[in-house]
Parts: sequence; C-alpha cells; structure tokens
Amino acid sequence: MLKIKAIDMAVTITTMKLLKEAHNKSFGVPEPTSVQTGTEKGHGIIATGHSMKALEELLKQTEGTGIKVYTHSKRHISGSRASRVGK
Repeated sequence: MLKIKAIDMAVTITTMKLLKEAHNKSFGVPEPTSVQTGTEKGHGIIATGHSMKALEELLKQTEGTGIKVYTHSKRHISGSRASRVGK
C-alpha cells in the first residue's frame, strides 16, 4: 500500500511539473505585475476556473470589443501573462 502511494505521488509530481512547463512555454514565466482592481462601466465577463487556454481564447475573442474581462484573486496570475496573448 505504501509503495502504491509513493508511485501515485511521483506521478502527481511529474504531472504538475509537466503542466507548469507547458504553461510557462505557452504563456511565459509568471512575474510580479501591477493589475487594476475594481470594475468599469460597460459590458464585462467574469472569468473563473483553472484553464489558462480558455482564458487566452476569451481574451482573444474580446480583444478590441470594449468588453472587459474580470478575474478573481486566484486568477491574477493571468494579468502577468495577458500581455503575451497572441504573440
């Protein structure tokens, strides 16, 4: 039983490492960035969840439309990566 748990942990760690590498390759390494807080008048979308790819697609689809995309505190990491969308 202990051996199975150790294997499960190794698989989980490897999976998380691969996911981090893929995110960094696609969106860049996260870095401290100032982000605006609050809301603005006009249309907006609240983005939640864990998929950076879905957020990237949403940002591309709303680019130039005047629609604001808002996220919650756990998604603030997207602010440091949003400037690299589509590059």
